[in-house]
Amino acid sequence: MPLTKRKVDFLETLIKLYDKDKAPVHYADVANFMGISKWTAYDMLTELEELGYVKRQYFIGEDKSIGRSILVYMPNESAYDVVNKSSIHEWNSVKEVLLNVIKKNDDSISVDDFINEKKAALKPLKFCALVYNFSRQ
Repeated sequence: MPLTKRKVDFLETLIKLYDKDKAPVHYADVANFMGISKWTAYDMLTELEELGYVKRQYFIGEDKSIGRSILVYMPNESAYDVVNKSSIHEWNSVKEVLLNVIKKNDDSISVDDFINEKKAALKPLKFCALVYNFSRQ
């Protein structure tokens, strides 16, 4: 079953946070990063676990011998595969747009206008590709 864009966004966020600290991630950290409620993050990570993309662990800090554990999540290999495929697909769509702009060779659009128009709607990868392309002209 293909994942929705929202689920892929959750996987990307989880991977980003996991890779940054090289440690499992609490669902509240995902929520803070994405600007959503911790309950929404918990529900989505639980769904992704059921689909086999993430693994949950219960963690007790080294300084605690008793008390409540903390629920944390880790991406597995299939999560990395999905995110990598998403990035490749994103790059291919950017490449197509860039090639169409180059083929049109439309001088009525200045580089600055084009970049300012596009940067709000584009992900960082797309924006960097556009800037790179126009810097080479």
